[in-house]
Amino acid sequence: MEQVMLIALVASNTMPLLEAALLSSFLMVLFGCLPQKKAFSAINLRIVLTIVGAFGIAKAVNRTNLAAVMARVICHLLAPFGCRGIYAGIFIATVGLGVVFHCTAVVSLLFPIVVAISESEDLPVPLHQAMAVLMMGATCQVLSPVSYQTNIMVFASGCYTFADFPRVGFGIVVLVGIISVGFVDQLLLD
Repeated sequence: MEQVMLIALVASNTMPLLEAALLSSFLMVLFGCLPQKKAFSAINLRIVLTIVGAFGIAKAVNRTNLAAVMARVICHLLAPFGCRGIYAGIFIATVGLGVVFHCTAVVSLLFPIVVAISESEDLPVPLHQAMAVLMMGATCQVLSPVSYQTNIMVFASGCYTFADFPRVGFGIVVLVGIISVGFVDQLLLD
């Protein structure tokens, strides 16, 4: 019953997905469909703390001008390769951090740096293109079982090894990276 209500509320645009899911979860616990203990055990505290911690670090990166310094270093190192070099650097940094952090944490960490890169005087790149590369890199959460909650579920229940993730995911990440970096300059502002 609660799931039908959730679908109806979201499909009719009566309530946003997050609020509808929270209401549905609350009602499932209230009416005994889901034991409270099981509901709390479904919350992955590691992921929540990683995301919350990354928001704090991202705010500190922004306030201390570390983002501007890192942007200057990245631009200085990758400027000889042009805009595509900058985009490739953003993609590689995003994917690299995504091996150990959740994608939300990675984006919150790299967002101020990417904004500073786009405002750099060395080699300014359009912000919407840099953000597109950041987002595409953040979606490549297939190299590690700890980088995304569904990876953890599959890892635990499927008897996979850590090495199975990069073995399968590396080709996908390379393909996404080539397409993202190669065609990002085709994006047009609306």
